Amino acid sequence: MSINPIHKSAFAAYNLGWRIALPWLRFHHRLAEGYRQRTLRDCPLQPVDLWIQAASVGESYLALELANHLKTPRPIRMLLTANTRQGFDMLNRGLPEHRRHQVDVRYFPFDKPSIMENAVDRLRPKLMVLLESEIWPGLLRALKSRHCKIVIANGRITDRSLRRYRLWPSIWQTLRPDKILAVSPADADRFGELFGPDNIG
Repeated sequence: MSINPIHKSAFAAYNLGWRIALPWLRFHHRLAEGYRQRTLRDCPLQPVDLWIQAASVGESYLALELANHLKTPRPIRMLLTANTRQGFDMLNRGLPEHRRHQVDVRYFPFDKPSIMENAVDRLRPKLMVLLESEIWPGLLRALKSRHCKIVIANGRITDRSLRRYRLWPSIWQTLRPDKILAVSPADADRFGELFGPDNIG
C-alpha cells in the first residue's frame, strides 16, 4: 500500500504518541492486565487463517458465535482477541473443549504502528474480522500493506465517533475495509462518510 508524505508523517506522529504512552499504560487499571501480550513481549504468535477482534464482552459473544459455528472445507487456525479482561475471559470460557478449528485467544495488541506491523507479519492472516466499531489505524494500515482482506461485521459508528475520526479525514479512504456490514442504514451512511460508499451493506 502506497502512502503519501502527509499520511507518513501522521503515522510517525501516531507511533511516537504510542511510544510515549506505553510506559504509563503499564499502570493503567484496565490495560495493565495482559500488558506483555499487548506489546508482543510475551505473546508467541503463529500464522492464522482468520483473526477476529472483539473489544469487550458484547463483541466477544459474537466472536464466539462466529468461531463456534464457522463451516469451512477444512479445519483452519484462528485467533480471537479482546481489549478487556472481561472479553478475554469470556472468549476463553466460551470455546468448547472439542472443536474442529484450532483457536488461540490473546489480548489485542496496542495499536502502535510498529507493534501492529510486527503482529501482522507474524500472524499473516488471510482474513481480519473487526466487530462493531473496532477501527484502528495502525492495524488497518498493517493489514492493507500486507494485502489481508478486512471485514467489519455488525458495524456501528456513532455521530460522536465519526466526528473524532474525521479529525484525520484524508487517510481513512486509504484504509477502507473490503466489506462493511452495518447494523442499520444510519450506521451505513456514517461508515460511507468515513471510508467512502463502496462495499457497505
